[in-house]
Amino acid sequence: MPVTTSFSSRASAFLGRLSLRPDRAARRSAAVLAALILVGTGACYRPSLTDGGLVCATTSPFCPEGYSCHQGRCYKGAADAGLDGTVQDAPSDRDGGGGAGGSTIRPDGASPGDGSTCVPRQAITGCTPQLGLSCDPVCQTGCCTDEKCTAENLGAAAGSNTAALGCSRGSWLRNLGETCDVTNAGTALRTDNCLPGLLCVAGDTDKICMKLCRGDADCPTGVTCESRQIERPGAFLAMVCGLPTATCDPASGVVATGCPAGRTCYLIRTSSGDRTVCDISSGEGTNAASCTAPFDCLPGWTCPSAGPGAARCRPVCTHDALSSSAGCPIGLTCQTTGTTYDLCL
Repeated sequence: MPVTTSFSSRASAFLGRLSLRPDRAARRSAAVLAALILVGTGACYRPSLTDGGLVCATTSPFCPEGYSCHQGRCYKGAADAGLDGTVQDAPSDRDGGGGAGGSTIRPDGASPGDGSTCVPRQAITGCTPQLGLSCDPVCQTGCCTDEKCTAENLGAAAGSNTAALGCSRGSWLRNLGETCDVTNAGTALRTDNCLPGLLCVAGDTDKICMKLCRGDADCPTGVTCESRQIERPGAFLAMVCGLPTATCDPASGVVATGCPAGRTCYLIRTSSGDRTVCDISSGEGTNAASCTAPFDCLPGWTCPSAGPGAARCRPVCTHDALSSSAGCPIGLTCQTTGTTYDLCL
């Protein structure tokens, strides 16, 4: 039958609202609906969509003609999710905040049981879910029990390099600090085999499971919640707890004394004190280059977060080089700035 102007206008309005949604499902839904509009404007066409393939809009009409909103997705012949016509779980496909319990329709049509239900994950004991997140990577809420909340290899919004949070399924075998494996690397479908709450982060030569975090309070004492590339090279950044303290020499340059092969010893300098780590990544920043973490700098250099030389790559030196240029680039002097190691300033 001919596609009427009313359908085209309603679909266009629906598409406009979807374009405001930053999540991956909404962007995919917008692309599908755009194709329908193009076909509908010049030919006889009746929309035929996969049930659950479109995310509901946030205002009426929530779905194209012939489809209704249920649990945040458009289904043919399904009843709207809310008694007042609103979408219960927009903009995400689940309850994002905390997981109130009970069973809901799984948006992708799959489930660990009968193929139609999702049992929401409950918050880890003692963990308070953070409001406003599509799912909570620390408390592990907002996903089904056979999924984990993780940082995805796509932006949280158009043009953003901050990784989106989403639900991922897979076989989780690797624990904190262990080497891990990635499936579909370099794509938005990237998954890993780290346990829930952990993310497989790529370094220079290997990948390890690191703890996802929302802030320093989610990390062990003395360890900060830092931003790291999920892949190297990669476009998206995730928040993870820094690496544990290791006994190594951060002033040794390319010779990572005390670290395993493929790791680099860095001095972590914060307002609460100094510590050293064997990092999986190393950078290329030299003197006074802007930085956010030591691994932005060359081996043998660091990025102080406070004090002299803060937020700039600075060479590391030792106390025995004080008041001289020994161990420092020409024009710089090793100056007392720490308890064990110092900086060339």
